[in-house]
Amino acid sequence: MNRQGQEDRGNSSEMGTLLEGGTILVVDDLPENAIILKQFLEPMHFRIDAVKSGEEALAYIAETPPDLVLLDLVMPGMSGFDVCRELKSNPATRHIPVIIITGLTDREANVKAVEAGADDFLIKPFDRVLLMARIKTSFRTKRLQDALLSYQQELEERVRERTREVEKTREIAVFSLARLAESRDTETGDHLDRMRRYVRLLGEEMRNWGRYEEFSNPRYVEELFLSSPLHDIGKVGVPDKILLKPGKLTPQEFDIMKTHTLI
Repeated sequence: MNRQGQEDRGNSSEMGTLLEGGTILVVDDLPENAIILKQFLEPMHFRIDAVKSGEEALAYIAETPPDLVLLDLVMPGMSGFDVCRELKSNPATRHIPVIIITGLTDREANVKAVEAGADDFLIKPFDRVLLMARIKTSFRTKRLQDALLSYQQELEERVRERTREVEKTREIAVFSLARLAESRDTETGDHLDRMRRYVRLLGEEMRNWGRYEEFSNPRYVEELFLSSPLHDIGKVGVPDKILLKPGKLTPQEFDIMKTHTLI
């Protein structure tokens, strides 16, 4: 085997390891161009799919996002520029690498493709070694981006789980304090339960008024609902002889009772 053959075989093996199972979508209105790319790329362990128009490409990608798009620029209907802009403006597809392969040789087309969000630009007839290098770089970058996205999603889930734990702990603490008041005054305990329901009903009703922006957030209403049992918690500091007095309070006792809002 000559040196060139050894290099091709080594490159193919490296690409197969890096890209095994990877999908490349070829977008070109000329079937012969797609056939050339498929014949070149399939031996490297790619799955190659091809479509003939920009509209077909977007429909395909929406259904089955590929790992890489090889995109022609000049096609009937939707141009490659438009396809690239559409992909890069969509959060769900902007991470997919797009390599332009076109017969346009002018600098303006190159600049326009980059402005549309293309990750790379090759001119037909393409150099096989150069195309292989660009594909390898694009796939390596995407694999890193996918790993980063997966890690980010994992961190976000951990944060959500921790937040739920903190909220549950806070809710338990609030109810423990509320039940402390209830243990000293059954009437107060019933009152706490009523107040929670009233707060939620009033909060939901005020959301419909549109005058108070904070009530438009369901989370705000829920926070009020969860924290409302604390409004009378200061009664734990009121002496039993006043808190549990069956008759009318004296003016002095009433002044002491009113201090529960400050505790």
